[in-house]
Amino acid sequence: MAIAVIPRSIERLCRYALRPPIAEDRLCLDRDGNVWVTLRHPWADGTTHLKFAPVELLERLAVLTPRPRINLVLYYGVLAPRAPWRAAVVASAAAEGPDGPPATAPGTSADKRSDRSSPRRPGA
Repeated sequence: MAIAVIPRSIERLCRYALRPPIAEDRLCLDRDGNVWVTLRHPWADGTTHLKFAPVELLERLAVLTPRPRINLVLYYGVLAPRAPWRAAVVASAAAEGPDGPPATAPGTSADKRSDRSSPRRPGA
């Protein structure tokens, strides 16, 4: 039976994705069961450690986890997904193609984006 060799790039990606939110050597438990977190850099007031109850630390870490299917970057104004002027500002990858922008002049029928001008259909 042959053992599959994982390329270095895939291994590096897996290590990056599976790394903990806080380095283990920065965490310390005291006798009372509290968790001490060592800060990487001292704060302006001189604080170098933070003390948490175990549940409190988990609460703070859970807040950092993004919700599923929600984008972390939201665009407003002209760059918003349904903005009327978005087509004039943002280049479409489908319109450009692999060799660059299309050879037709702006305003011709090839420049129209029918997908953005059509009304939204529920369930589509």
